Amino acid sequence: MGLMQPHQRFVVAKILEHIDALDAIIGELSEEIQRRTAPAKEASERLRAIPGGKDRTTEAILAEVGPSRASSRRRIISPRGPV
Repeated sequence: MGLMQPHQRFVVAKILEHIDALDAIIGELSEEIQRRTAPAKEASERLRAIPGGKDRTTEAILAEVGPSRASSRRRIISPRGPV
């Protein structure tokens, strides 16, 4: 008891491979988002200044609303109201 059997090692290895592949894809997507949102550097910096405005959060917002909209001073309307 407490030891992994060969089939369990195999499954764990496959899960770890999958996680590594997903990490690589996330890295590629982050690079592409940064490339496409480079013109919105000011908006990106303002979003990062908000508590919780880490890289992934900022990337997600910029990817969703677009760099031109994110850099606008107008409010963005969400299902919960203006933000």
